[in-house]
Amino acid sequence: MTQPTILPNGIDLAALTTSAPLPKTKSTDPVIAGDPALATPTAPPTGEPDSPPTFPWPVNAPTTPKKEKVTFRVEPDLMGRIRSNIATRIIKGDPMSLSAFVEHALEMAVRADEDRYNDGKPYAPTPVGVITPGPVAGGRP
Repeated sequence: MTQPTILPNGIDLAALTTSAPLPKTKSTDPVIAGDPALATPTAPPTGEPDSPPTFPWPVNAPTTPKKEKVTFRVEPDLMGRIRSNIATRIIKGDPMSLSAFVEHALEMAVRADEDRYNDGKPYAPTPVGVITPGPVAGGRP
């Protein structure tokens, strides 16, 4: 039998998980459903009676810009602490995904460096492929 995982705040990690998969639900909101066939219009349809309904908003329009996928490595202890932080935020009612947490932390670090090294002005974005992956000569690993 495995020992329960107790977070530093005393919460049992098993309390945050479920053994059974959650049932999928159908949404009538076309933005959430992603398929106008599953959506029920909230405004009266326009056009001929036999024509498919039209919506007064764009269906399947992206709500946020596409994000870039990044991969990096962190020390196991730090990753464990990050997972505990995410779990604690969920328990305390301030949920944040791991991706959102990492993006926020990186944004804060870049802003601090912009203040320190670039007179507080945002850096101009550097295109993909300019900085090679791997260790930096003379820098931190």
